[in-house]
Amino acid sequence: MPMIIVPFSGIGTTQGTPPILQFIWMAILVATDITLSGLLRVRATKIAIQMNCKMGGVPWVVPIPLKGTMIMGIDTYHDSSQRGRSCGGVVATTNQDFSRYHSCVTFQTSHVELQNGLLTATTECLHAYHSA
Repeated sequence: MPMIIVPFSGIGTTQGTPPILQFIWMAILVATDITLSGLLRVRATKIAIQMNCKMGGVPWVVPIPLKGTMIMGIDTYHDSSQRGRSCGGVVATTNQDFSRYHSCVTFQTSHVELQNGLLTATTECLHAYHSA
């Protein structure tokens, strides 16, 4: 995974990178962030963890004694600027370490706290759990 060091931060930071590198995972660092003496090790550690995650690694695992369990979370957002428009999201774990996730989003037009697409989202999460 390439790491690019740029002299300053800004909107055009990635515009100077070669086009081939814009379509692959990479880390972009601002030079002033790594020239400060005490921050070099901190930045290097954070970059190493991010690179590990981007390549499919798990940065840490907490042993949980539950086996054959899927943990699910749900949240609903009601848009105040568009009356009657809501968005619901569901996320669920897909492995025994609870470190891999599957998520899905549904949109609805009525103000219902328990989203209408919950059954579809739960079924989709169960399929992802069993196929992982």
